[in-house]
Amino acid sequence: GDKGVIFMVESLDFSPKVNWKQMLEHLKRAYKNTDPSYIFIVENIGNSMDSKATEISIHIFPDKRAIVFGDNGEGMDNDVLSSFFSAFDSKNKSKEQIGFVGIGAKLFLDQCDNIFVLTRPKNEDLRIAKWRLKGDEPEIDAIKLPISEIKNIENKEYKDKIEKFKDLFDLIRNNLKNNIPEFLQNIKGTAIVYMNIKENTFDKLKDINEIKKYILENFRFNLLPHKLYPYGDGHLKIYIKELNSNKVFLRDEIEDMLSEKNIQLKSKIIKIDEKNLKINGEIKYILPKQNVELPPEYKDGISIIVANKIIKNTWFNLNIKEQEKQWIYGYIRCDDLKEALNLAKDGFDERKKIYKKFEEIVYRQLSDTLKEWNLLVENKNKDQNINNIIEKINKIFQKNYSKIKDLINPFT
Repeated sequence: GDKGVIFMVESLDFSPKVNWKQMLEHLKRAYKNTDPSYIFIVENIGNSMDSKATEISIHIFPDKRAIVFGDNGEGMDNDVLSSFFSAFDSKNKSKEQIGFVGIGAKLFLDQCDNIFVLTRPKNEDLRIAKWRLKGDEPEIDAIKLPISEIKNIENKEYKDKIEKFKDLFDLIRNNLKNNIPEFLQNIKGTAIVYMNIKENTFDKLKDINEIKKYILENFRFNLLPHKLYPYGDGHLKIYIKELNSNKVFLRDEIEDMLSEKNIQLKSKIIKIDEKNLKINGEIKYILPKQNVELPPEYKDGISIIVANKIIKNTWFNLNIKEQEKQWIYGYIRCDDLKEALNLAKDGFDERKKIYKKFEEIVYRQLSDTLKEWNLLVENKNKDQNINNIIEKINKIFQKNYSKIKDLINPFT
């Protein structure tokens, strides 16, 4: 018998049939930043956050050109795992989720030899799957392993069943310095292992500073407050660890440029609840006590966040005093804007009514706040200036009316 090891799926029916390589290229082109390493980091962290993870770990193995993403989220049951492997289907329907689930791994199928998924939903058995692109179509091998049988996984009777996962188990045994049963029993949520990543792509992914940049560009306001970004209001911990290195992001950070000894703050909590639009956030104004340089991530405007991800940075067309501009930062959250997101979810369709309404509401709120802080450029004669311009145009038109008329219809 199977001694408790049950094959969950030998193969999945990918319906409708598609050319996966063409689909992958189409999805990548939908991104403003088409760098595979950027898409990879943002999508994988988005997956973990959608699964309600509060801790995400990223382990980098330079010798194997491998990266392991782990989280303590909800894990994937059979339905969600099947959706994860499908071309278009997604179980991610919640307004609070960005809709990333499965996309990150899909987009990386042509960038590595194998993707291994280890996932354990709460109080359920462990699922282990291997995903790879063979020609234009993916292939999947997957097993469901009862928790009670994990301790026996390396016994001879299981050898044939786990042979297809040999590369995964070798990585665990030789690089994580863990025995396999112990590693598998400690999985709480999901671990995704990308093996033998293309060299050009991996060169960027192995750069911890590059990974940190992508994280801070997209998720900084979700991070647990820490040394470099003490004003984060989230609950997320992200650890980045390179093999044989003791440096871990969020634990051993370098500078405290935004610490209380360097700055003073003015801040404003924003909370708006209108029909179809629930908006909240916080705007801060930094007053430097000494010569400090603001991190570049804070200089691009107020961040608009939808379902945990920073979609856009903007000043909302506010006429802010130039010398003060770089010292204003903050975020506006609005999950209702999900319907205005573009395909890659890294920008908005600004023609949508809901986005226009959102922009109008936030503009009014920010304008009031920045006026109160004396940070807007005063232009008391704005209306008068507009009237003067209109009057001048009208005079020019009247003066040249006969010439214009002749040009329009030379036969009158």
